[in-house]
Amino acid sequence: MKLMTFGPNGGRLTRLRSIPRATVTATGLHLYLSTDGGVTKMLIDSKLMAAHTVAATTGIPVTDWGYSDTNPLFGPPNAELYISQAVGLANGIAHDVEWADY
Repeated sequence: MKLMTFGPNGGRLTRLRSIPRATVTATGLHLYLSTDGGVTKMLIDSKLMAAHTVAATTGIPVTDWGYSDTNPLFGPPNAELYISQAVGLANGIAHDVEWADY
């Protein structure tokens, strides 16, 4: 799934968090970078989303990718970020992204 596109001068991603929208088994999340419009994608990061059962009495855990103002992911001009998951989830996974273009 396409997550975002950096601007014509590149940019920096300072936050990426993934949140399951339903009960989830442990699953791998994969982040890819493409500089050719999505034709080829290079794996640049991965995280494990822990298993969790959603209930009225539990909070939903957030998988934080670790990017921040002091640890940004720099993107080249017009590069695209894609994200995938190893285990399908009918309700999907929401991704919270914060970035700035140069």
